[in-house]
Amino acid sequence: MKSVRRKKYLLTNVIPVLLGDQANIIQDHSADVVYALDMFHQVDDPAGFLADIHRIIKP
Repeated sequence: MKSVRRKKYLLTNVIPVLLGDQANIIQDHSADVVYALDMFHQVDDPAGFLADIHRIIKP
């Protein structure tokens, strides 16, 4: 489904990633945008999640 949307909207520079326990697979300062919708209440470690977002987003 994700690949269909990327093709439909010609999004060649968008890579959907589910962070979960795999946040360390994303390089530091490599993301322009982090889109997290309707999920913060499910995060076990909100401070850690925000730290990962801060780590991966470009300055």
